[in-house]
Amino acid sequence: MEEKISQAEKQLAVVAAGRSEAFDAWLQARPDKPEIPGQVAHLHFEDFKSGANQSVPGKVNKGVKLSGDDGIGLKVGNFPRYHPFSVSLWMNTPDIKERAVIFHRSRAWTDSASRGYQLLMEKGHLSASLIHF
Repeated sequence: MEEKISQAEKQLAVVAAGRSEAFDAWLQARPDKPEIPGQVAHLHFEDFKSGANQSVPGKVNKGVKLSGDDGIGLKVGNFPRYHPFSVSLWMNTPDIKERAVIFHRSRAWTDSASRGYQLLMEKGHLSASLIHF
């Protein structure tokens, strides 16, 4: 068994040495960091009303006090999985939630062959996921 392991390690070293030059060439040829286009959306919540959600004073301008039952639908955020994106928000919660959805974008539940992203609060901690089945 020791002999087989030794032979396999030698074969691996030969393969790795042979691929080193190709890897270095790929590394040098890779494009610079991807360019991210300008801001896609900046949400203003002045005079906002949706179900039981209400407009309240925020960190900057107005914010939304969410009821916990009424969501906010947006027409932005459908990014292909190969496009970089970022999300920025300020959030204040009066207590620790066992589990709460801060935002999500998907076609179905994450365990249903879905794709998308989400930000949750679980036991007082933020949990972010990029999902692609």
